[in-house]
Amino acid sequence: MFDLSQRRISPRGGLWVGKAAGVMERRDAQMAKPKPGDKIYIDSTVYLHHGADDFLGGICTVKATRTSIQNGEEVTDVEVEEDPNSWSRWEGYLEPNQEKWKKEYGEQKGRLRPDLRPEFNDG
Repeated sequence: MFDLSQRRISPRGGLWVGKAAGVMERRDAQMAKPKPGDKIYIDSTVYLHHGADDFLGGICTVKATRTSIQNGEEVTDVEVEEDPNSWSRWEGYLEPNQEKWKKEYGEQKGRLRPDLRPEFNDG
């Protein structure tokens, strides 16, 4: 887990500080990219045809990140411990929604919430 008293300037110029809950908070135009052990918010996901993968959103712990180049830009995908093998894009999806999800989920922990009813699971 990151040091809650630590302040960093991201490579893109955004400033973030740790909060008591351990969740990264935006202080400028962009947050620093998360690292394993950081806490971030993940949104709920409900699948019509594979409900076994449904996820209840909230605070999650970053398990891993991977960086790639797309259209000449460096992008980061994030995997969280609470939803292994599911990767989400930091830029353009996770990062800009952190404040919104913080208001929506508060202190709620993210977790798998599978719906195993046959009508929501093809195959």
